[in-house]
Amino acid sequence: MKQVFISVCCILLFFNLVLINAKKKSQQFTRKPEDIIAKAGENVVLPCRVGLSPGTVQWVAGGFGLGYSRELAEYPRYQYVGEMATTWDLEISGVAMADD
Repeated sequence: MKQVFISVCCILLFFNLVLINAKKKSQQFTRKPEDIIAKAGENVVLPCRVGLSPGTVQWVAGGFGLGYSRELAEYPRYQYVGEMATTWDLEISGVAMADD
């Protein structure tokens, strides 16, 4: 009977450690954004892939977050495109100097 109790305790401890370690993992880039050169008026897509995403992702421009929604209401020329869970590419329609 004693061996079963120890085994059960070890199994519970193992699962507890796995859960704790899983929670400690933080989101990370699997593809970092990169600079793109474009002519005024062109449409561009800035790539961004995120792995282990425990929460929301957003782009920042000029020190301000653009928002968490895929359609960025405050920025009608911007939107996030790609697979919902891992892809946060920023598409800019009609790029302008102000987007720099």
